[in-house]
Amino acid sequence: MAYNYSIHYAAADAFFLILDRNRSGTISMDEFQRGMSNGTTERFDMDTVSLLFAMIDREGHKKLNMSQFRVVFSFVEAWKRAFHAVDRDRSGAIEVREFKELLYHMGYKISDASIMLFVNKFARKRPMTLFFDDFIRSVISLQLLTDAFKVKDIGKQGFIQLSYEEFLLILGQSGICR
Repeated sequence: MAYNYSIHYAAADAFFLILDRNRSGTISMDEFQRGMSNGTTERFDMDTVSLLFAMIDREGHKKLNMSQFRVVFSFVEAWKRAFHAVDRDRSGAIEVREFKELLYHMGYKISDASIMLFVNKFARKRPMTLFFDDFIRSVISLQLLTDAFKVKDIGKQGFIQLSYEEFLLILGQSGICR
């Protein structure tokens, strides 16, 4: 069955209009945060909002227009489907085992030690447990690290050589150091 983008865009556009309370034609980070839930009754953490905006808002305006919002909305909806697929107990949170399964299905084949590093880093409300916005933050950071690694992996061998300064810059840009 083909994906119906017009329905998807209609949902994104309707949500954009709800979030754009001042009718400026853009959504600020605060407006976005007010409309996003982490799977419980709590709003997305502002660090999650910042990372989502940074993915799209390359100029650093800290605002999204409707077409930019559609991209963010698409990512969030895809991640939500993946998250709910492994959150079998419908608790609104995933544990280490579920996170590992989810990363594997997303194409990441990383060690248990690395998975634990991410869970420990991004689990904010309950130890060893990721809520939806924690998961988003972890996946964006992992993708940014992966992209930075691929740029440096010139021979596509799975190994890179970095200066200490390059290493620090990559960590800083990934969201790991937030």
